[in-house]
Amino acid sequence: GTLYSTWFIPGRVYYVAGAGEYRKNKLTDPQWVRVDTTNAFYSLRIRGSAINNVFKVGGYFNVGHYNGLTWKKLNLNIPYSGNFYGLDVKDGIVAFAGETGGPPVFCVGKNVE
Repeated sequence: GTLYSTWFIPGRVYYVAGAGEYRKNKLTDPQWVRVDTTNAFYSLRIRGSAINNVFKVGGYFNVGHYNGLTWKKLNLNIPYSGNFYGLDVKDGIVAFAGETGGPPVFCVGKNVE
């Protein structure tokens, strides 16, 4: 499979994303564990601000959030077909950027942790 993105907190959690999302708690763990198997689309970026506040974005404007217990799909109701490629989470704000083949898409929201 293909991987597009990494995000980590050194010594606590490591994620890779692409054709699935995988996690390790330590780099010395023998294998990566698949997380959020409900996502059928590629994840193109994964970012977070804490172990219990991780976002992923990708194909068909797919957005997911991990709260420390479960992954939840966020429905943004974007009236176009396209992909999110950019993602950042900082100071209580989450931002997604993507393309549609027409107008660009940029979403900013308040992240309630």
